[in-house]
Amino acid sequence: MYQIPKEVHAEIKLNRFIYLLDFAFLVICFIFSALSSPIVHSSFRWMYWIFCTFVTLWFLPRSRQNAGMRKWRAYMLWLKADFRTYNAMRPASKEVQYEKTKEKK
Repeated sequence: MYQIPKEVHAEIKLNRFIYLLDFAFLVICFIFSALSSPIVHSSFRWMYWIFCTFVTLWFLPRSRQNAGMRKWRAYMLWLKADFRTYNAMRPASKEVQYEKTKEKK
């Protein structure tokens, strides 16, 4: 008989700590760093590699504000956002409370 998978959207683990998507991100960052390192002056290359390593490791963990999302993905969504269409609105109950406190003063 065929076995039906219970969880289709689960992330694929390569080992206990690294997921497939994390490994792909590490490889892409390494390739980008290797391709862009000739642009950097030869005396600053070791600092450039250290900087790229820290940036890559900083982007890997999950974001605290967006549950279930990696930091790099949250920043990509933030960069793609159209800020001209964003309108912050207060909930109606807070707006009524704000008007009442404003009248009391």
